[in-house]
Amino acid sequence: MVTDTKVKEELYKSLVAAVYIQGGEPGLLIIPPPAAFGSEPSPIAAAAMLESDLLIAACSIAISHTESFRRAHEKGMRYLAMGGLTLDLLTNDVATAD
Repeated sequence: MVTDTKVKEELYKSLVAAVYIQGGEPGLLIIPPPAAFGSEPSPIAAAAMLESDLLIAACSIAISHTESFRRAHEKGMRYLAMGGLTLDLLTNDVATAD
């Protein structure tokens, strides 16, 4: 999972815990907030994406419009965009629907 310092800690910790509870082996990378759509993440983040089976991105600005993302996606990485997600959405809104 990748997130940035503008995202609330409770949110990304909840997502990491959910992956773990479901039997996954979560990793968490906290990056500086992207400057704009299309801003490349750090080399460390890019390398982590290349090695991931699934990327859960809960960033304040999408990272899917980058060359690093495209390379990882072409390699087979699956992607779950969670930008704009809030704890309220997870606990009271669409996530609780049947």
